[in-house]
Amino acid sequence: MSRRPAPGRWAAALALSLALGGCSPAAVKWGVDPGEQVDFEDTRSRFTRSTDVYEGTDGRIFVRGTWFAPRFAAALADWQARRAGAEGGAHTAAVQAAVTKARAETWFFVALSTGEFAWNDLGQPDSTLKVRLEADGVWLDPVAIERLSIDAMADRQVVFPYASDLTVGYDIVFPKLTDPKRIRLRVVGIPGRGDLIWDVR
Repeated sequence: MSRRPAPGRWAAALALSLALGGCSPAAVKWGVDPGEQVDFEDTRSRFTRSTDVYEGTDGRIFVRGTWFAPRFAAALADWQARRAGAEGGAHTAAVQAAVTKARAETWFFVALSTGEFAWNDLGQPDSTLKVRLEADGVWLDPVAIERLSIDAMADRQVVFPYASDLTVGYDIVFPKLTDPKRIRLRVVGIPGRGDLIWDVR
């Protein structure tokens, strides 16, 4: 049986959506220049998008997502390596490995909340909601969707403040992109349609 989150949770979700809303996000930079220092929190903000879908006053879909483009992957790996105390070659190798992975595939972390709990089922054969990626006018299907466990989401909350107990987390992987200019991550189904858009400069 499907269920709705408690009213208090809807109020919290609305407050979160208002806090993350606002004017259109600026275009992002795809990669990192040699020797460039990239601030993690600023880069995380630049590569994160959000959208809320309503029907009348009923909340249908709340989507928060971060694109693991090479630039964000480098910033995250640098932040994680510093927290772990990695230095010298170990630190450099961690960042390089993250960038290599980000160039080899197109990966998003998505935190999804839905008006009915049963709708929150990305990746299932008969899922209510589907996810696709548009890259410069070409639509792509995901090659992998992983629904994160409660423990994994607890770890993600350290990195992504929008990953809360109001959401279900997914790692979504699409084929490799080469220097895209605009991408659109779309979550769509009977409840509605939500788009996360990144322009690349």
